[in-house]
Amino acid sequence: MFLIIVSFPIALISGIVTETMDYVMFDYNLLRDFYFLKIFLKSILHVIVFIIVIYKVAFFFSNQAVELGIKTTNAFKFVTTENGFLLLLLYSYLISFLVNFLRQINQHLGHKTLLNFLIGKYRKPKEDNRIFLFLDLDNSTTLAEQMGHYNYSSLVQDCFKDLTQVIYRYDAEVYQYVGDQVVLHWENTPRNKSYLVELFFNYESVLLKRKEYYQKKYDVLPSFKAGADVGPVMVSEVGEIKKMIAYHGDVLNVAARIEGLCKTLEKKFLVSQHFFESEFSTPINIDIEYIDTRVLKGKTKKIDIYNVTKQNNQPIFI
Repeated sequence: MFLIIVSFPIALISGIVTETMDYVMFDYNLLRDFYFLKIFLKSILHVIVFIIVIYKVAFFFSNQAVELGIKTTNAFKFVTTENGFLLLLLYSYLISFLVNFLRQINQHLGHKTLLNFLIGKYRKPKEDNRIFLFLDLDNSTTLAEQMGHYNYSSLVQDCFKDLTQVIYRYDAEVYQYVGDQVVLHWENTPRNKSYLVELFFNYESVLLKRKEYYQKKYDVLPSFKAGADVGPVMVSEVGEIKKMIAYHGDVLNVAARIEGLCKTLEKKFLVSQHFFESEFSTPINIDIEYIDTRVLKGKTKKIDIYNVTKQNNQPIFI
């Protein structure tokens, strides 16, 4: 009972330390690709920090109790014995391994996806209002021909790895990766619309900072084009052999078609008129201008297209 009660506050303390160490040691180097080894080593790290913290706490309270003339409990005495140490070691490692295993699964399925599966949120189709961003590697066909399949696939991997830190920063969810394209989405809120715009230009900045790496390894600096739309979608859990949460609706088609117009209109980032039909606060140092009205492929109604640009060398603020 003592172990269960004391685990929660101690886990909070050790968690602050280990989360920082996790990022430095595991999430930002080659170990992020070796999943079981990553889980194993993370669990060992957590146990070491956990044991150090709990023993510090145990000895502190034991010494305080002696000084005050209070009898120490059997639980504190047990923790400081050899059997207590081994039991605590085994208990903390199993808990840590389970937590890291679930975190790794959640990372693979996508942000919030595991929870939605467990609670069965979308077993029956539900309507939601979402923002979708289609990000596509520019000049992908030419790059694939010039670089060859292996180097091109490696380039795409590196691009999406660099995108990960930006995804977390702006609370985006990954819907799917399709070749050299990634589809991101958010709940439709004014704040998240600004996040979408910020994400695109900050991702450009990340790639630019890694210019030396990309040019040395691939002799190219990758860039992306993007299209975005906002609107209602139906969300449902589909598949039996490989389950996934799928989104169906016009908003995905529009976002994909708009992204496809980037090459035709020679622009990098386009959004639809739907972006402005609900509240939206344009980030500082961002310009949005009307560029064209089109009937998109497969549609009958015209839609206004807007170009999104960043003012030269200016940081972005909401």
